[in-house]
Amino acid sequence: MVEELKKIDFKIMGVITNNYIVPNYNSVPLETIIPYKLDETKKITLLNIASTNNLSTKNNSKLQLASSINDKLILLYDFSKGLNCKEINYYKLLFQKMTLKYNKKIILFSKDINFLSTICDTYVIYDKKVIYKTNNIFDDKLYSYVDMPNIVKFIKIANKKGAMLTETLDINELIKDIYRRLHANKDNI
Repeated sequence: MVEELKKIDFKIMGVITNNYIVPNYNSVPLETIIPYKLDETKKITLLNIASTNNLSTKNNSKLQLASSINDKLILLYDFSKGLNCKEINYYKLLFQKMTLKYNKKIILFSKDINFLSTICDTYVIYDKKVIYKTNNIFDDKLYSYVDMPNIVKFIKIANKKGAMLTETLDINELIKDIYRRLHANKDNI
């Protein structure tokens, strides 16, 4: 599967599939999982554990990143599971820095399209082979395979009713755009 996905041009790819297994690090020594600069890696990945016994889903996600942070291609499975909004925003910035500054590629395997829509530049539907690929989260054909993210659904419904909102995934930009559209209409009256 990964060999086929590597052929696609991307920086951060979201793969929507049921064909993956989340790595399990229970009772494996941290030094074995993170062999290089353990303390620095834990700090960068926000990993705050002393052992891998009884890992929460949140720490399992962070440990996935920590274990492969030096790789050119980073594979993360159900990464958003257990993370809060502040952590997700941190990882978005970290991933962008890793791809721009260090030329790394990141593949996120997940069913959480709301998470993938905020972080990925390429989206792939995969089931034994690549079924569909797009770089546009507003691509209607993508939603014949998965549910639509909430913000995309809102913008599409509003635009059908004549709102003419800009396609964005940033909630703050969406609110500003709505405010601008409301006040633009008042000035024209």
